[in-house]
Formats: sequence, C-alpha cells, structure tokens
Amino acid sequence: MIKAKINIGKMHLTLEAQTMKEIFKWGGIYANLPKACDNCQSDELYLSHRGVKGFDYYSLKCGSCGAEGKFGQAKEGGSLFYKWDTKMEQYVAGPPKTDAPPPHTEEPAF
Repeated sequence: MIKAKINIGKMHLTLEAQTMKEIFKWGGIYANLPKACDNCQSDELYLSHRGVKGFDYYSLKCGSCGAEGKFGQAKEGGSLFYKWDTKMEQYVAGPPKTDAPPPHTEEPAF
C-alpha cells in the first residue's frame, strides 16, 4: 500500500493506493485544485457534497466567504474534474443570471 499526503489550503488529505499510477490518477485531481478562494483569497477551503432530487453536486467551498467552485463529472467512468473555466462565486438567491437584455415593455406607438 502506498500513501500520499496532499494539502489544499489548510485541508490535508491522505490518499492510499496499490500503485504509483493510482496515486497520480487520484492525487492529480486534488493537487491541481486552487489553493485559495477566487473571491476573498482565503485558504479556508474544504470539499463539499450535496444531493438534491437524486442528483449529486460536488464543490470546493470557502469557509470564510462561502464562495463555491464546481466540479464536473466525466460521462465515462464517473471521475470528477474541477471546472477551471469558472471562478469560485458566492451563492446569491434570486432569478438565474442571464446575459440577455431585459424584455422590452413599452407599448408600440401607432
């Protein structure tokens, strides 16, 4: 059995695997995560999971400001990957964000 320790901010993970290839495969997911929050630069990060209506959501959360970075799940094999194309954001309740302009509400003049 091979053991490896990985630090993510102040979080410490210990991986156990049978081969060095497995350590690289699984350790690479965690070793490449952000070391600080995109929103407040805190290193108080932790892994999070929640299940909603039969779906599983995985994220990296900031313990200081509550911002969240999201993970995706591969279609084949189900492994997780961090979504680097988005920044960690705080949850704000309200209607979904959209880039579309607001609908036109004036009555046409005839």
